[in-house]
Amino acid sequence: MQLRQFQAKWATFSLWLSLLLLLGGQPTPTEAVIEDVLDIIHIVKEVTTGVLKAWDIVQSSPLAANIEFPLMREKQRKVLQRLKEVSRQIDETEAQHSQYVALAIESVNNFISRNVPLMAKMNEISDTMNRISSRYQQMQNYETHKDKLEMSTLITFAEWTVSPNAHSVHHLMDRLHLTLLGNGNDEKLNSSSGNLLTQLAASYEMNG
Repeated sequence: MQLRQFQAKWATFSLWLSLLLLLGGQPTPTEAVIEDVLDIIHIVKEVTTGVLKAWDIVQSSPLAANIEFPLMREKQRKVLQRLKEVSRQIDETEAQHSQYVALAIESVNNFISRNVPLMAKMNEISDTMNRISSRYQQMQNYETHKDKLEMSTLITFAEWTVSPNAHSVHHLMDRLHLTLLGNGNDEKLNSSSGNLLTQLAASYEMNG
């Protein structure tokens, strides 16, 4: 009965270990957990070997079912005692694991909360650059097939590219510059800037 309980507890402990390895929390706690796990694995190996040896002693005699061995009873008592010790260590390590997992989750959440504005700015830059690249590819296609296109099509595309609207390349280039570096007046006005350069500097100071 105790052996089955120990096996169930060992399975639960293995799940905790897998979760910890997936999250990969702070370096120092992880190393401590690995050392604890290695110690427990070593003890479990010894206990398992003892159980197998005890089982071999019983199975080696055809009269084992009808004969009681004082030595065997003592062996079983020691094995069960060691199983209880391993079970206690697993309980302690599981408690440590729960703390480390909580710390790892908190660390990930803090990282996300600190870097959400920066990640949003990077996505904005990527979107703007993709739009500019799309216009450039369209221009290359027009250049390749200019002899097959109507002059009005080329003129319309040229006007659309330089016109002062939110979809023109001129506007997209200005938007990219503002997103990367700001408008140049942020420092003079001592105001908080939303450009990428300022956010990177703030993130570096916060994490440094």
